[in-house]
Amino acid sequence: LFPYTTLFRSGYRGALVNVARAQHSATKAATALTRLDIAAAVASAFFNLVSAQHVAEGAQADVERRQILAKSVHVLVDNQLRPGADASRADAELAAARIRLIQGETAESIEKIAFADLLGIAPDAVSIDAGLLLEAPPDRSSPNPPVASHPSALVQNAQTEVASARVHTLDRSYYPRFYLQSSVSGRGTGVNTDGTLQGGASGLDLQRENWAVGLTVTFPLMDIFSIRAQKQVASAQLNAEKARYQQTVQDLTSQIEQARAGADGARRVAQNTPAELQAARDTEKQARARYEAGLASIVEVADAQGLLVQAETGDLIAKVNAWSGLASVAVAQGDLASFLDLLRPAGGH
Repeated sequence: LFPYTTLFRSGYRGALVNVARAQHSATKAATALTRLDIAAAVASAFFNLVSAQHVAEGAQADVERRQILAKSVHVLVDNQLRPGADASRADAELAAARIRLIQGETAESIEKIAFADLLGIAPDAVSIDAGLLLEAPPDRSSPNPPVASHPSALVQNAQTEVASARVHTLDRSYYPRFYLQSSVSGRGTGVNTDGTLQGGASGLDLQRENWAVGLTVTFPLMDIFSIRAQKQVASAQLNAEKARYQQTVQDLTSQIEQARAGADGARRVAQNTPAELQAARDTEKQARARYEAGLASIVEVADAQGLLVQAETGDLIAKVNAWSGLASVAVAQGDLASFLDLLRPAGGH
């Protein structure tokens, strides 16, 4: 006996398949969004590490300049060409510079540990190359992909499709169910009609065949009330998902505009810091020359060196912030590929 039963429900199975497909799309979109979040976190940690590393290098350069100044001042004081207070001030400035260096190195170590944690490697294995980040970014507009292609929008759109598919499934629930049933059977025997046996291999084959076909129809008459309530809930959820999608698109549009404004401001700052840095270098050089000639005090030199280290740090931070602003725009748009293309040298890979 070989029975067989199949079910037809007026598109119900197709509706279930659509729900599964929508859920699959939602999962894929969520995976893309997770990857974007991870890439954004790694990029942010990288920028922080670059800044901390070069701030520490700037502090080291400041210590070296102040060491040279302190030695020169001590020579002048020892030869009674400058008052002893100058040596004390030079030593104090050197000690303060060393403290800033320690703080900078500590900050660098912390950022390196955080960066290594995101990469899942040991901090000692971290070695970065700032590359183009130490130069001013190019002054050109980034591509403007549609907001609907952002992973966050895709996730919310997929959730909307899932809710819509569930409503469609409930629409197909209050329909008759058709069960097609069939069976095929066979019988073999070696007995004759008079009761005698044929003997041998008789009866091993199927000598008598039979089949049957039936159709059963069921209708969930009393389920209309529960299905109607479920459909109301599903429809309300669908409307909520549509509203969330519209809000997501609006939020993403605002985030992109904010990121663009921030990137533009950071770029303009980076364009002005080189002039500030050059002026600070000239000021420090002139202050040392005036001090050696007896025309300036140690306070003027100390202030000039403090201004120089601030200008050096500010110039570096401004450039990194300008690149970070471009990365923020790419993250807001949902794809870091355009930003990574800017970091590749011409003709490089």
